[in-house]
Amino acid sequence: MIASIARRYARALLEVAAPQGEADAAAAQLAALAQSLETSADLRNVLFNPAFDRARRHAVVEALAGSLGLGKTVLSLALLLVDRERFHLLPAIAASYRDLADELAGRARASVASAAPLPPEVARRVEQVLSGAVSRQVTIEPTVQPALLGGVVAQVGSLLFDGSVRTQLENLRRSLKAG
Repeated sequence: MIASIARRYARALLEVAAPQGEADAAAAQLAALAQSLETSADLRNVLFNPAFDRARRHAVVEALAGSLGLGKTVLSLALLLVDRERFHLLPAIAASYRDLADELAGRARASVASAAPLPPEVARRVEQVLSGAVSRQVTIEPTVQPALLGGVVAQVGSLLFDGSVRTQLENLRRSLKAG
């Protein structure tokens, strides 16, 4: 339910931002706003506490917009969320918007897990290989999972590329048991 509501807000924002050439800027602004909400207990308290009236919440959001350099379009969305008491949806809206903006631009995001942090040149190579595999520009979001032992596991949408040492060892174990 939350995802579908967030997607509607994200789609509406994209319909306004994209024709103005602000799709990527709006994505960055939404991400910054969502990050502020996630990291500030005081901000969450003001925006989610019914003891604060709408005018106070608007003032807080407008002040935050000024400090983050939010554009008029993202600010309008934030104020609308305050008015409709749906500001808690902001992180989901930001994620959904990012996905929609990436789709519009022909980009894809891949979560890439490795046993150790990837050096920059390896990360670029992984991006190139994944871009060729899915025929879209891929940006990776790396994570470290020491249990993989080595190699990488990449997921782009529903596609999973598993080149981990752990999986290779598991496959070897299965074949030795079967054979």
